[in-house]
Amino acid sequence: MYSKYGTYYIDGIAEGVKYDSWLSDDQIKEYSSMGLIYYLKEFPYSLIHMFSHVFNSLNYDFLYTYVNEKRYYIISWYQIMSSVVTVLGFSYVYALVRGYMEYKFRSFEYFILVILISFLGVNALVAVETRFGMVPHIILTIFSILLFYDRKLVSRFLNYRLVTLILVLYSLFAMYLSYFFVNGLGDVEILLF
Repeated sequence: MYSKYGTYYIDGIAEGVKYDSWLSDDQIKEYSSMGLIYYLKEFPYSLIHMFSHVFNSLNYDFLYTYVNEKRYYIISWYQIMSSVVTVLGFSYVYALVRGYMEYKFRSFEYFILVILISFLGVNALVAVETRFGMVPHIILTIFSILLFYDRKLVSRFLNYRLVTLILVLYSLFAMYLSYFFVNGLGDVEILLF
């Protein structure tokens, strides 16, 4: 029932890290043994929770699942790269969906898209670690490359200036939301960069 979890591994001692969600302690206790019921019973609020799972699986606030220091950088190269790959990859997904009439020539890409949606669907329902976003990020990296390689498809459906604007806004939003989640951890030193 948490948004994300990880592990501090400092001086040979492992300590669990649980990112707070928007649930109260009473709700966490009530639904901890029957998590899927929560998504049905608390429907409008559960969508926010599902979004936080997907966001946290695609966001690298710490580079590794096993964090070796209790230090968080608001501006870090790995968080910026994860934002870039996420926005560019989903931009290509948008172009793929808009150009669905050419599916016969792009069956492999649509197959990969189904795998991406499957992974993100599972991530939406479970509390995630950083490593849960590895496969979706690999797929989004491939799609990011195709975004610049397949100009014939992309130029019909995307405006690169708009994609750049979305990229900047999403990166800022990701930094803010990461700060929000990490700030809830308590004893983490938060640095700008």
